[in-house]
Amino acid sequence: MPAAVPNSKPRLSSDRLRELISPFMLNRDQHPLLVIGIRGYYLNTLGEANQNDRSIYDDALFIDSPFVTAAFNANTDPSTFRKGSGTGAAKGMACLRPGLWKAHQFGLHKGQYGAGADKRCRHRGS
Repeated sequence: MPAAVPNSKPRLSSDRLRELISPFMLNRDQHPLLVIGIRGYYLNTLGEANQNDRSIYDDALFIDSPFVTAAFNANTDPSTFRKGSGTGAAKGMACLRPGLWKAHQFGLHKGQYGAGADKRCRHRGS
């Protein structure tokens, strides 16, 4: 079954997006390109109401630079939930904590699909 996707792209003005990131006090000269994920953007219009659903595109992704602000439907959550820690079968599912994280590389996750990499993911339950 394909993942649920909203009928339109997320809508935030460049000014509103910059208001949302202003508490992080970023030096935009040093960090001109930002990738901003908003978990639960479609919290009450897609999936179960008031629930941050998994395996559906109920989140928003914005790319902001001096030249463009672009919006995309996204899924920022792991597809499933699994408590645990460590490695192997007992390993939990990684989930990025809310906040500001600087991606230090972009590459393939398990050689399969594109993903940003940061050491600040956490495993649920750990």
